[in-house]
Amino acid sequence: GLFNQKYFDVLLEEYNEFNKPLGLIFIELKNLNILEGFYGPDTVVELVRVYANAIKSCVRDIDFVFRIEDQFRVLTFNGLDITDKIVKRIKSKLENTEYEGIKVAF
Repeated sequence: GLFNQKYFDVLLEEYNEFNKPLGLIFIELKNLNILEGFYGPDTVVELVRVYANAIKSCVRDIDFVFRIEDQFRVLTFNGLDITDKIVKRIKSKLENTEYEGIKVAF
């Protein structure tokens, strides 16, 4: 349910024409290859899905969430003050997110 790299590039290119604030948040899930070795690819897919849903739950309907490999990007059309609030919500949510007892560093 997330957008991909191609749509991310298109949005940024189109947005360059406007003179409004833009917030970008990058979240990288760490050590997914190691987790895949321990738990298998199906578990890693579920881990990514759980973390994606956690991130989506922290943003508004007017914000965009993208997944590019093991990285999530949040694009919000706001200044630093609102973007910082979103970052804090995401960080708090992800610190308490897990799948079957597995937590992913980010």
